[in-house]
Amino acid sequence: MKLPSFLSGGGSEQDRFAQLVMARLRKRGLKDKPLYDKQQFKLSLPGGASMFLFNSFKAWQAANGAEKDQQLDIVVGFLNEDRRTGTLDEVASSLLPTIRNRSQIQNTYLTSTIALERGAYDAATRVICDDLLLLVAIDRPTSMQLVHGATLDAWSVGFADVADLATENLRAISPCKFVAMRGGFHLSNYGDHYDGSRILLPHLFDQLNLHGDPVVIVLSREAIVVAGSEDPQGLDAMASFVETELPKVLRPTSYLPIVYRNGAWGRLETEREGRERLHALSVRQCLWDYAEQKPLLEQHLAQAGRDLFVASLLNFESDRRLRTFCTWTYNAATLLPQADAVYVKPNEEQAAVARAWSDVVRICGPFPEEPHVYPPRFLAQQGPTPEQWEQLAACEWPAWFPLPKAS
Repeated sequence: MKLPSFLSGGGSEQDRFAQLVMARLRKRGLKDKPLYDKQQFKLSLPGGASMFLFNSFKAWQAANGAEKDQQLDIVVGFLNEDRRTGTLDEVASSLLPTIRNRSQIQNTYLTSTIALERGAYDAATRVICDDLLLLVAIDRPTSMQLVHGATLDAWSVGFADVADLATENLRAISPCKFVAMRGGFHLSNYGDHYDGSRILLPHLFDQLNLHGDPVVIVLSREAIVVAGSEDPQGLDAMASFVETELPKVLRPTSYLPIVYRNGAWGRLETEREGRERLHALSVRQCLWDYAEQKPLLEQHLAQAGRDLFVASLLNFESDRRLRTFCTWTYNAATLLPQADAVYVKPNEEQAAVARAWSDVVRICGPFPEEPHVYPPRFLAQQGPTPEQWEQLAACEWPAWFPLPKAS
């Protein structure tokens, strides 16, 4: 049985790969030399276009022999392709929906230096469930071009209409193609880079004889896994598979388990006994998103001249559950991630205490939410006031948060 290719790789050959791509671009007729941005691992092309190289690099790195040369041809293939957006009628048959990690799309606000780029997707996305966004792509033989808000304006059409058209195109090429996996879950096997988009076609899951509502994890554009909500063995086997395979995926999308119920996707309730592995996956999604966001946000704030501390989302295991916390100190304006608990230090003299997030927000909040970032960040301008600290001191230390060691 052939499974989707989960390509992985590491190493420090990025610069050499960038040079190979630039050489291949020149060979294909590009006259002006691209500018290589080592930090963002991208090439800036004449005319203002950008080529982000990380995904292509991983595919090239995983290839062997002559396949490496073929990967370079794939990377530069767009040069000989007509990439004009055209009218809606001209591209209608090439439209397909694509599901992306919400934080990665939202992070364009932090990495783009041009205002138009920062707002490119504002009117061209739909939240499917928390960490998952729906976008529409113009699918070409060697490239995929996401539809921006400006494109919708040029077409004089709303995103909902374009998304419906793209979804109907997907429906036409989507027989039920899932592989039954050991343990009782199913793995998609379409091989067309739109496996993740099949969550828009929930009728496909009706053909899998699931026990309960479909629970899905969108690993990547190339793979989703599904099990029934009332099938503990299948859910646990699916979670174990994701734990092992997602770190190897070329273009990972999400750890988050979602469930289709009452005509909509929602976050699966994972606090139930027996769903510890699924709960850990939900937490890993938060940890991943905040870890990706933190350095980009720090750089963005520095460029804007805002002196704020960006708190990390940290974790520990308690009672077989993965829990999260962040720290809030009195002497720094802080952007807090949403966590299970906050470790608060009110001043130099008093020892820090752990308090549930709900207690901290109730007593010290509401905290203003930082605009244009996902997952959300909340601005704590200063430490707790004496009055707030007195109320916090009266709250209980969360039972699942480790107590400080006696000195």
